[in-house]
Amino acid sequence: MVFKVIVCTLLAYFIGTFQTAIIFSKNVKKQDIRAFGSGNAGSTNMLRTFGWGAGAITFLGDLLKGALAALVCGWIGGDLCVAFGGVAVLLGHIFPVEFGFKGGKGVATSFGVMLAISPLAALITFVVCAIIALVTRYVSIASLIGVLAFFITSLFMGRAAIAIMFFLIAVIVFCTHIGNIGRLLNGTEKPFYGNQKDESARFGSSAAQPKKRNLK
Repeated sequence: MVFKVIVCTLLAYFIGTFQTAIIFSKNVKKQDIRAFGSGNAGSTNMLRTFGWGAGAITFLGDLLKGALAALVCGWIGGDLCVAFGGVAVLLGHIFPVEFGFKGGKGVATSFGVMLAISPLAALITFVVCAIIALVTRYVSIASLIGVLAFFITSLFMGRAAIAIMFFLIAVIVFCTHIGNIGRLLNGTEKPFYGNQKDESARFGSSAAQPKKRNLK
């Protein structure tokens, strides 16, 4: 079992390092998404920078790799391997070795892991979070509620390893959103849609369009 856990952890990590946003932006848009907006290689920054289509493709790609890692690990060694693999695929997404350890925040990948474990729970959570995002206009709020919902749901599955995994996933995702949480608390978090002039006036900012960053 130890060997299986090691194999699953390494395999899941490298599945996680497949960066949909970076690959798509570099090959289709001929620019690195990490040089724009928040500098994050995730679906929200892709949506803000390159539009809804790019955002949707990124979300789907990141979700599928989370699901793939969980399914493969489950086939290899059951819940224990899924638990290690679920955390590893998330870390691979956030800290991809081949992209300088600078990836996304892990929300879509977390959804993919839950999709493989409980499709119904993942679907219900996705719909609820989508409504929350549309109503509040803040993806970060919906994302944090989503990973908390996954953890709470896992407590009723009767599968200790899966519950521990989703607890760790929630902690990791909250850590990647520390900046967002701070901006939400002080009222400077940017909505993902809406009248940009109104938002600029509201927040006292001229940052309506994603700004290009120096990528080091």
